[in-house]
Amino acid sequence: MTDELDIHRATESERIAAYRNVHEVWGGAYGIDEHVSRRLASVQHNRALWYVGCVDGRVVTSLGCFPLQFRIRGETQSGIAIGAVHTVPEFRGRGFAPQLIEWTESDQRQQGVTVSLLYSDIPQEYYERLGYLVCPSWEAKIETAAAFAAARELLQSSPECGFERISRFKKRPTLATLYDNYHASKEILINRDEAYWEFLLAKQPDDEYFL
Repeated sequence: MTDELDIHRATESERIAAYRNVHEVWGGAYGIDEHVSRRLASVQHNRALWYVGCVDGRVVTSLGCFPLQFRIRGETQSGIAIGAVHTVPEFRGRGFAPQLIEWTESDQRQQGVTVSLLYSDIPQEYYERLGYLVCPSWEAKIETAAAFAAARELLQSSPECGFERISRFKKRPTLATLYDNYHASKEILINRDEAYWEFLLAKQPDDEYFL
């Protein structure tokens, strides 16, 4: 057995092995087989290009590389988002994940990628040491009942307002216009082209949309 890491784009069997590895972190309430099945059927995970690092043929570290476009000061640039970075517990502390990230970044640069984004749910200092810059990201959670109550109150007080359930696919041009108008003043943003909108709207098929 050696510590030499063989890094490459994952084969189908290696992608499944990576999914099995990450169950210990992102499996949630699902058993390992169901977890793997859900990932294999996932619109989001199928969109990614998966990279792995192997030791003696075993997948010990992996990540997903998701295609993105960025708009920087009005110019569209090819980019990626790296996520689901994982190393199996017994191989941690050997620098395998940084090697995998560096290899992935290099491989993607050869494909014309100029901007890289990395999603992390561990302390940001780890990736700062690799040269990443921390960017602000906001999340909001709204209780549905409270949101509808607020909407009803708004409608009662402002007769000129309307509130309707919409088909997200039929209204995609409207949603795209709203997104573009909101971000028009931003120096850098994720550019949502047609392919990205198709992915985004299919990602959570049970979501409901309202205008």
